[in-house]
Amino acid sequence: MQDASSPEELSGWAAVLLRSDAHELAAILVDASQTVVATNGAAAALFDRNVVGEPLLESFEPGSRIKLARALETGGTCELLLRGSENDAPRVVRFAVLPEAGARRVLVGASNGQIWYSEAQGRELLRRNDELGVLSRQLARQAQELGQARTRLEHLNALRQQLTATLAHDLRNPLSAVGLVARELGRLGQGLPLTRVSALARRLERSVLRMARLIDTVLAAVRLEEDEIALDRTSTSLEDVVREAIDALAPLADERHVSVACAARGDTRALVDATWMGQVLDNLLANAIRHAPQGSAVRVAISGDEQHVACSVSDQGPGVPPELREAIFDRFRQAGPHAGSAGLGLYVSRGVLELHGGRIWVEQPETGGARFCFEVPRSTP
Repeated sequence: MQDASSPEELSGWAAVLLRSDAHELAAILVDASQTVVATNGAAAALFDRNVVGEPLLESFEPGSRIKLARALETGGTCELLLRGSENDAPRVVRFAVLPEAGARRVLVGASNGQIWYSEAQGRELLRRNDELGVLSRQLARQAQELGQARTRLEHLNALRQQLTATLAHDLRNPLSAVGLVARELGRLGQGLPLTRVSALARRLERSVLRMARLIDTVLAAVRLEEDEIALDRTSTSLEDVVREAIDALAPLADERHVSVACAARGDTRALVDATWMGQVLDNLLANAIRHAPQGSAVRVAISGDEQHVACSVSDQGPGVPPELREAIFDRFRQAGPHAGSAGLGLYVSRGVLELHGGRIWVEQPETGGARFCFEVPRSTP
């Protein structure tokens, strides 16, 4: 095949004929400028030379060029006079012109001494080429859909394996703590001091809270993936939501000897889903407490203007490197030795806030540490 264009891009008959140098039918591919870009061996023999790169019309007698130009524009069959060499007379050839993608055309035919194409045969060739083209496009579309489905299955399988490994890691510590507490509580009959029982009960509460928070975060991530979160918006004071989250996380803060304070300014009411906003603040506060050094403070600031309510959660931990400040909101992305929630807490927080028409980002204060900030519209976006 004489080629300046890949036949794999063609459909049906065209690709078959252009690939074959043994076929008796001449096949010629021309582009939108009517320049020859590929031929098979039979076409090269018909023209007595390689015509790739030449304007197709110049290979024919002047009287045939108008007919050929019309056929290239509208399709169909035509009988033409092919220019001969200095010592040869013009030869009569018949071609069927088949449309291809990208304003290209394929000419299929031969000289009168080889194969004749009647008008009816030409139309049948065109019809069959159209059918092959439709079938080729259908097969290509189905192959693409199968490829996409396979990619998604591989992606889901990778996520399942990653989630399983992460859950196993993140649940190991609280489950071990529950086991130790249970064994020590079994010594109650051996005169275990009441103060020790109280301390064990608090430790058990913290472990259960940690597991419950992890499970809630994983379930929320699944619902986000499946687009199954329907917001129940009500006028809610985000200051109240913050203070409820601080109370719920008091055991974790006490365990790490971290103080948590909230400062509110202005009207903090917004039309939000209080339950989901509670999960966002729970995730942000738990993240800040885990990364804050023991004996340090976590500060929550909340304010409102005419259009938005904004909130920030600041800690005095190691902060987030600039190169991770976008990626940290991705699934399973964890940073630092105290990461938790299977790497899903910030991913869930971003998803929930975006459903509210809000946004979330992380920055580093001048005093160091990390400051996670978000804002939501005061009313429905």
